Amino acid sequence: MRKLGTHPFIPILAAAVAGIIAANLFELPLWFAAGALLLSYILGAIRREDRLSAVYFATAVASLFFIVATLSMPASEVAKGERVLTTMKLIEKRGTNGRWQNFDARLISYRKNGEWIGGHEKVILYIDTTYSVESGRQIAGWGYFNDLGEGSYANLMYRRGYGSRFYLVPGNLVAVSENRSLSPVTAAQNIREKALQRLERLGLNVTSEAIAAAMTLGLRQGLDRETRENYTLSGTAHILAISGLHVGMVFMIVNLLLMPLTLLNRFHIFKNILAVAILWLYAFVTGLSPSVIRATIMFTGTQAALASSSSRNSINTLLAAAAIMLLINPNYLYDMSFQLSFVAVLFIILWMRLLHKVINRRINRVLKWAISFVAVSVFASFAVAPLTALHFDYFSTVGLLINPLIVCTAWVIVVATLVWMILPLGIAAPLFRLLINIPAGIQDSLVGWGASRSWAGIETSIPWYSALLIYAVYLSITILLYNLSERKREFKV
Repeated sequence: MRKLGTHPFIPILAAAVAGIIAANLFELPLWFAAGALLLSYILGAIRREDRLSAVYFATAVASLFFIVATLSMPASEVAKGERVLTTMKLIEKRGTNGRWQNFDARLISYRKNGEWIGGHEKVILYIDTTYSVESGRQIAGWGYFNDLGEGSYANLMYRRGYGSRFYLVPGNLVAVSENRSLSPVTAAQNIREKALQRLERLGLNVTSEAIAAAMTLGLRQGLDRETRENYTLSGTAHILAISGLHVGMVFMIVNLLLMPLTLLNRFHIFKNILAVAILWLYAFVTGLSPSVIRATIMFTGTQAALASSSSRNSINTLLAAAAIMLLINPNYLYDMSFQLSFVAVLFIILWMRLLHKVINRRINRVLKWAISFVAVSVFASFAVAPLTALHFDYFSTVGLLINPLIVCTAWVIVVATLVWMILPLGIAAPLFRLLINIPAGIQDSLVGWGASRSWAGIETSIPWYSALLIYAVYLSITILLYNLSERKREFKV
């Protein structure tokens, strides 16, 4: 594919990734990295016409991301193993597991040697379920700050910016603020709680309500352990977590509903602005989780590419969105949800273009749409397979078979649930109850069937360099097929 190398964000993103990785492998003074940034940029500007200018600018980008990554590394501010009185702000409730309520929290201050010391460390906070507390409130309590532990989970939490864990057991809570603080996250949670209340009023069966809440609001507390395990074993767990798939559904629905605006004079720009606004509104309602924010940024870029009427801009826009997200938080590079969503979207774009070259003008629109719908799920499964094997030591085989069907049921569930939450008309409740209960029941049966198959998945483990090699093969074959298709078109001309 000749035009792939002309995308300016390919070298930019590559340099950014190199800088972030270098920051985690080497300890260099920030003044040294700042000097390298300034010097390489000046040399690149002076020798702009020289071939080495690209190397200079790549070094400047790598140096910039090295600095940002170094500064973003979390550091624990409180000594471990010492009982302290602390005040924290509850940012977001992640769920309840057994006796513990799991919160994202931010350290405000702690008392040491009779003095209050300010802080801002991000903490994984576990509060005993005997306490009734809400996100957005500030608390004061006694306890011990603990290390994040060891292993992949602890490393992942560290990469996400957490510095320590804190357990608040019965008898140690001193005070809770009366009012919830106003913040975008708190406001989003308030809206999500109201949306959940509307869903509960619909009168769905327990399983359907839990599935609908997970797929539209990101609330998975209602899912029992068996259901979670079935979705994992069948390779369909991604359908329960609000991610690129769900934001992509909203993206496609919004563009379909707003299509008539393009028929009006000068309404093309307004249509795209409105579509982006609705995407971010959905991200806001679902709780502004990192995975949703990343997916929304990516689809905002895709919407911008559509607005430019240039299909080839989608790849460059995706790469630009990834670079911006890594600049905001370099630790995203080590977040598996970022890796999975980026890789899935990248190869879906690349492979769908190839597919459209094959089926374009040869079949009717309905069949073309059906093939494309199934192809997206298949392409996504193959795209993330190396990462799945790398992170989870497991590759789902049955998922390749049932994922296209699961995507179909997911479409009905998500659309019906969102419409009901927006317009909870009592007279339409029986209809929406059917539109959610039936596909949710079919989906649950498919997932249970897939998880029970002896050939449901393969336990496999690959090192990181093998995963990179597989993706290199993916890209090489893709580029080869693009070149062949372009030569075939030139030959016909």
